[in-house]
Amino acid sequence: MARDITGVEGETGSRRLIAYVSAPAELAEGELRNFLAEALPTYMLPERIIHVGHIPLTRNGKVDLGALPDPTSVRPPLPTPFEQPQTGLEAQLCQIWSGVLRIENIGVNDQFISLCGGSLRAMLILGQLQTQLGVRTDFRLVLNGSIRSLAASISARVESKPCAAPTYGKLTRSPLTRVQEHLWFLSHRRPGTTSFRAACE
Repeated sequence: MARDITGVEGETGSRRLIAYVSAPAELAEGELRNFLAEALPTYMLPERIIHVGHIPLTRNGKVDLGALPDPTSVRPPLPTPFEQPQTGLEAQLCQIWSGVLRIENIGVNDQFISLCGGSLRAMLILGQLQTQLGVRTDFRLVLNGSIRSLAASISARVESKPCAAPTYGKLTRSPLTRVQEHLWFLSHRRPGTTSFRAACE
């Protein structure tokens, strides 16, 4: 069955199409997605396909939507074992990816493509990297990489960036205000008036 879910961030009005299937575990999500792609247009393809033991029903025999698992808490079946971030940068990247992909448990070795990430979400992550971390990186490093590989690339770029020595130029006086300019003009019109000159110096 498919479920149209309004995003948790209700203010954005974003919606998600999630499919729940009761099928043998060996039937991978990718195989199911390819099967659906042959029969459905792109806009009808679900964002996630989640395996469940059975489809929960209410007493009236209808699907109990409230009993279905929250898609954000279900990690996609991946060949890589889950591994938590080891550095602060990896933790920040996990938080950014989770916010964009809407998946809570993302391991540092999980491939972006395997997490149902596409080019649009890769662009959103690039925007978050620039906004939150002040980092600009290659689009392909996100699309074809993992948290760990992206963190390593960012760290290498930061470490290799030369530190520019501060330059010290000739000290200049701050520009005069309009009042000071007026007093300076008067002091030159009346050189003998010390009060004007003192105010300008």
